[in-house]
Amino acid sequence: MTIAIGLFCTDGLVIATDSAITIATHDGATTEMKAPKIFYLMDDVIFAYSGNSIVAERIRRRLASFLPAWLEESTTADDLGDRICTGLEKMFSKYVTDPLKGIDCTIMLGIIFKGAPELILFSGGFRPQFYSKDYFYVAHGSGKQFADPFMSFLQNTCDFRTLKVENGRLLSYWIIDHVIETNTGGVRGPIQLQYFLKRDGSAGYDHLSIDDTDQYENKIQEINGRISQIVFGQDGTVVENDLPHRRSTDGRR
Repeated sequence: MTIAIGLFCTDGLVIATDSAITIATHDGATTEMKAPKIFYLMDDVIFAYSGNSIVAERIRRRLASFLPAWLEESTTADDLGDRICTGLEKMFSKYVTDPLKGIDCTIMLGIIFKGAPELILFSGGFRPQFYSKDYFYVAHGSGKQFADPFMSFLQNTCDFRTLKVENGRLLSYWIIDHVIETNTGGVRGPIQLQYFLKRDGSAGYDHLSIDDTDQYENKIQEINGRISQIVFGQDGTVVENDLPHRRSTDGRR
């Protein structure tokens, strides 16, 4: 199993993954290990993947060589997505064993293109899928089945229309942490996270990563403590009026 997620924010974007990869040998044996799954491809490009790590590494190397030219030649983000799709189709057609599924690898790119952040997903057939403030969340990998329900829970408590990178970092970390805790095996830490953050008072975005995870671990522990206190009260019994309520579609509780 594996998990990678992307969050599109009002002042940038966040991409996070777990660290587990599974490598299969020709005799059918498998080896699980920890490895990088999110990469600083260029100043303006974050590369992350789920699925076949061997194919993903070949794609990463090819993109590192060809992407600078494609960025220069493209006039729009849609044009860039099409160029990447066409290029990867030509380069990796021989790896396609099932025409309906394509390759067993999904690539996610965070790109600052012409001064604006773009979050683009390329799945088995390399067809680009774009995410924005209206379609702000994407999860892929086998851990998606655990990430998506938790994300639905978070959407009931957070206003994602105003989501900033500062909050997106915590939520991304929390989602991956949740998948690691609840999956049936094959998703492992440490959590990897990179992001673009709009610079204050000037044009452009900074490409950053997190090194100190203690702040996120402590915050998650604090949130869990508050939930427990609200649900069970000081004496361990449920307090009915303190139970969280689901928002209705028109904004009423």
